[in-house]
Amino acid sequence: MCQQGFQFFPDRVQAAKEINRVLKPGGRVAIAVWSSIEKSPGFLALALALGRIIGPSAAGLLDELFSFSDAKEVSRCFADGGFPDATLTSPSRDAVFTSAGEFTRALAVGSIMRRTETKFSEETLELLSADVGAVMEPYVGEKGLAFPMEAHLLTATK
Repeated sequence: MCQQGFQFFPDRVQAAKEINRVLKPGGRVAIAVWSSIEKSPGFLALALALGRIIGPSAAGLLDELFSFSDAKEVSRCFADGGFPDATLTSPSRDAVFTSAGEFTRALAVGSIMRRTETKFSEETLELLSADVGAVMEPYVGEKGLAFPMEAHLLTATK
């Protein structure tokens, strides 16, 4: 099982082939990768806020998370890797955070800063949180911030 990590492999077909090689007959594989950032309004809002507040190059700090978002490419990769009968679905579920500020900090500090070694000041985090909060206002309700996220889920048996 690989949850939200397959997009980071430099040679995805080779990774699928390796999974096929190590699985015994009847073994199963499951992966999850995000679909396009446009189907995740919170992440899109953060990417746009990064571009507005820090600069155009910062808007791309989330690109890698969504770099394997084409469903046909995911299926082709696994077919080429030895799983021609893989099944792919693309469900959407709500991501829930207590607030836009919590979401922004979780992603900025927990994902972007750890993965890219980018550093954000407290002032920048506050500006990003306010920007994302304004854009995401339609998604705020009694549960806090709740926005849809779509992922591709691929399963296959050897």
